[in-house]
Amino acid sequence: MARLVVESGMDEGMVYPLVESVTTLGRGPSNTVQIADRRASRFHAEIVRRGAVYKLRDLRSKNGTRVQDVRVTGEVVLRHGDQIRIGQTVYVFEDEDAQDAVGHARGAGATSAIRLADTTPTQMCGAVRAGSGTALREPLATERGAVSTESQRRLRILLQVLEKVRSLLDVDEVLREILDLVFEVFRPERGVILMYDSRSNSLVPRVVKGADGGAITISRTIVQQAIVERASLLISDAAADRRFRASESIILQHIRSAMCAPLFARETFLGVLYIDSLSHRANYTQDELQLLTGITDQAALAVSNALLHQSLVEQNRLERELEIARTIQMNLLPRRPPVVSGFEIAAMSLPAKCVGGDYYDFVEIDPDHLAIVVADVSGKGVPAAILTASVRAALQVELRHAEAGLPVVVANVNDMACRDMTGDMFISVFLGLLQISSRRLRYINAGHCPPILWDTSGREVLLDKGGCVLGVMPGRTFEQAEVRLVPHSTLLIYTDGVTDVFNESREAFGLARLRHELAEGTDMTAAALRDAILDATNAHQGAAEQYDDYTLVVVKAL
Repeated sequence: MARLVVESGMDEGMVYPLVESVTTLGRGPSNTVQIADRRASRFHAEIVRRGAVYKLRDLRSKNGTRVQDVRVTGEVVLRHGDQIRIGQTVYVFEDEDAQDAVGHARGAGATSAIRLADTTPTQMCGAVRAGSGTALREPLATERGAVSTESQRRLRILLQVLEKVRSLLDVDEVLREILDLVFEVFRPERGVILMYDSRSNSLVPRVVKGADGGAITISRTIVQQAIVERASLLISDAAADRRFRASESIILQHIRSAMCAPLFARETFLGVLYIDSLSHRANYTQDELQLLTGITDQAALAVSNALLHQSLVEQNRLERELEIARTIQMNLLPRRPPVVSGFEIAAMSLPAKCVGGDYYDFVEIDPDHLAIVVADVSGKGVPAAILTASVRAALQVELRHAEAGLPVVVANVNDMACRDMTGDMFISVFLGLLQISSRRLRYINAGHCPPILWDTSGREVLLDKGGCVLGVMPGRTFEQAEVRLVPHSTLLIYTDGVTDVFNESREAFGLARLRHELAEGTDMTAAALRDAILDATNAHQGAAEQYDDYTLVVVKAL
């Protein structure tokens, strides 16, 4: 099976299986794939499946369709991995039959890219191995006799550091490798790497060696000075060092010699590496301090890369979870409006973020009664989406007992919302119960934008009776009202994300423009009116970002 994956754009990460013989793409809600992109035409392009072949055709769109950055004229046969650009939205066409072969080729390309990025270090390490080829296992004193110059010795050690950590992406693994190598080179009796924790604003031990199961007490004086001066610090004879005579921890632990090096990645402080010796066998020198500084510079870079990788992995995980949440939320919306004798119904919802707090629903109570719900949870994003799902479930349960009356249904949902909501969150709800045979609509407006009932004579009725928003105060009562949808009248139910569409000058679309579109659309179908309002708000918005979740339901009496 083939599919489209949104690589960039508002719906980034969404997957659309190409199961139909013809898949339409465009800004209009009636398309198979609706594009939330103002540069997309209402009906922009289509993908036609003929056997195992998929062909893309542009539908005379205003801004064109591009495949691999080439504008489409006529039909284009799609191949696995092709990029399709519509406005600022980019899709990748994937065909499972060809995926394995293409995936293997992509994997080879990724390996090549890594090798290319590591070309210089790899060549340098190769040169070192050609000259010596042995791991550094002897104490530093032995190395001094084996290596011809101090600079060659340092280079060899630093390249060994690079070789060990350049491909590691786990922070703790990098730190263990670094401390192990430091012990091989300097032979300290104890050592520790402490990492900075921004949440507690403190240094936390991550790797400890040589403590023999006991605790290592580190001189705060040494660590603070190394951090403040942003330089490695050497204590070659602690007892005689005037800088630390007042430091009781040094004296009490009988520290003979110690080195402390801060880990900085550019301007970011990551932590410190500390080693010391309590005996006379190790008395570190300035040359060794310079070597330790070189090692920690390489270590800081490796740790920074590992932290960045860890952050990207976490970000990708969160993005994937948001993609799943968006898919779930979109699946909670009705797949298509109900078919009701004597009426046309059209609807749409566009979240401002990946997930949102708007929703609409149609619930068939019995063959003659249809419940229509539009709700708006305060706020946007994941918290609003979670509460939206909760309120939706509560309404569907309560509507099973609609015979108790709409005031009871809404009061029960309000009590539930008061238990579940926290802080300053609340939810506005419009709940209508349409009796199809009589065309009468009983409704409760709980703090929602008043829907507009418009007839061909231009008479306007605002459906504003009901009560306050839900989730603020338990035990509230609600008032029910009733209207009749006479033939050729139009009911427009919307959230404030429609009237609060802002342009680049921060001017709202407003209620007056919405009324104008409603008056102009009295002869349109419900779907055409919905699309006309969407076009008008998109034209008003221009290049500005979507401010709020956008939901619209149109009911036309035939």
